[in-house]
Amino acid sequence: MDSLKDSRHYIVFYLAIHTGMRNGEILGLPWRNVDYKNKCIMITQTLERDGKRIKQGAKTSSGVRLLDISDDVVEVLKKQHEKIKFEREMAGDMYIDNDLVCCTDIGNPISPTNIFKIMKKKIGRLGLPYIRFHDLRHTSASLMLSIGIHPKVVSERLGHSSVVLTLDTYSHLLKSIQSDAAIGLSNLLNKDKEPELVEIEEKSCDQQCDHKG
Repeated sequence: MDSLKDSRHYIVFYLAIHTGMRNGEILGLPWRNVDYKNKCIMITQTLERDGKRIKQGAKTSSGVRLLDISDDVVEVLKKQHEKIKFEREMAGDMYIDNDLVCCTDIGNPISPTNIFKIMKKKIGRLGLPYIRFHDLRHTSASLMLSIGIHPKVVSERLGHSSVVLTLDTYSHLLKSIQSDAAIGLSNLLNKDKEPELVEIEEKSCDQQCDHKG
């Protein structure tokens, strides 16, 4: 990722790792679906494999989804937005405004094939083991599971048709997590000293409702 920071396609790889979005979802993401205020992205369309057509909807019905994003992702998206605005001004009438987050310097969709070639070339230069672009999505999912994110949440973020699909896909990783859970639980229960209890100030129903709002 560090080696790609100066590339105009950095945003593509960044979103793949940080959101787990599919390649077509990233390349077809429109700015109107990016909500800075609520820190989320709506997946409603994808770029088809030929890199020429935008398809409404997603791979599955569950693929149309809302993704929460972190402050870091918001900042990267804002920088990308400024870059796109500048390129649009520079290109003038030549610019083709498709409202895409990831696009060429004149607004056209980026060919998925070009992204694959860039990634393969970069991996070769760095001497890293070869992985596919789709494996960045697997990396994102694996990292979420490894830090204890519930499989149902991971499934929803990936846009899987069911949590069963997520569990089947990452069963090898879940075995390791289960082992860590068993050890962690034993360590907790075998502590000689009981954990300190934290007093919680009681609030009226009205106060609780105001807090939740």
